[in-house]
Amino acid sequence: MISTSSMPRKRKSAHDNQRGPALLLVLVAVVLFGGLSYVVSQSGKKASEEEKVLMAAAQVTQFPAAIRTAVARLVAGGVQLQDIDFNEQGTLPTSIFYSGGGAIAYQKPPVDLGTAANWRFKSVKADNTGWFVGGIGSDGPEGKDVFAYLVNIPVVLCQEINRALGLPAEPLIEPSEVNLAEPATPDSEAGNNVWTFSAHSRDNRMETPPAACVRNGGEGPLVYYHVLASQ
Repeated sequence: MISTSSMPRKRKSAHDNQRGPALLLVLVAVVLFGGLSYVVSQSGKKASEEEKVLMAAAQVTQFPAAIRTAVARLVAGGVQLQDIDFNEQGTLPTSIFYSGGGAIAYQKPPVDLGTAANWRFKSVKADNTGWFVGGIGSDGPEGKDVFAYLVNIPVVLCQEINRALGLPAEPLIEPSEVNLAEPATPDSEAGNNVWTFSAHSRDNRMETPPAACVRNGGEGPLVYYHVLASQ
C-alpha cells in the first residue's frame, strides 16, 4: 500500500490565494452599488415630489389672481359685485368663466394632492349678506368681501402656498371656525366671529395678506382663501 503521507501535496497557486479576497471585493461592490442606487432613487423620488408640490402651489395661487384681474375688469365696465357669476358653466356677460364675460378659462385644482375637487367662491349678496376677510378693505357691515377658496388642503401644500405668498409656512389657526355654509347678516361686522377669516388680521407681524392658507379652527381643515374683491 502506498502511503498518502508520502505523496506530494498540491500547492495552491497565487490565483487560488487571490480568489477569496477578489470574490469578497465583488460582493462588497454589489452591496455598495445597491445601496447607492437606492439612495439615488429615493433622492430622485423626493425631488420629484417637491417639484410636484411647487407646481401645485403655483397653480393654486396664480389661478385666483387671474380671476381677481377679471373681476376688476368687469367692475370697471360697470358690473356690480353682487351680479358677477362664478358658475363654471355660466354664459352671461357677467360670468367670469365665459369668453364673452370675464374670459377666464376654468382650472380644476390639483386633486392628486388631496385638495378639494373644485374651487368655491363667496360673493356679496344684494341683501348685503356675506363673509369677511378681516383687515382687507372695510370691516364694517358694508365691507363684506368676494373670495375664492379651497378646503382640505394637504399640510405640505398649505405650507408651500404660504411660502410662495411670503408668509410663515405654518398655517395660522382661526380663533373661530368660519362657517362657510351660512353668511353673516346685513348688519354684521368683521371680527372674531364665524363669518370672518381673522387669523392674519389679528397677527400684527405684517400687513394683512389678501390670500393665505389657514387652519379653520383648532380642529378644522386647512383652507386656502384668496380675495378677489374687497369693499
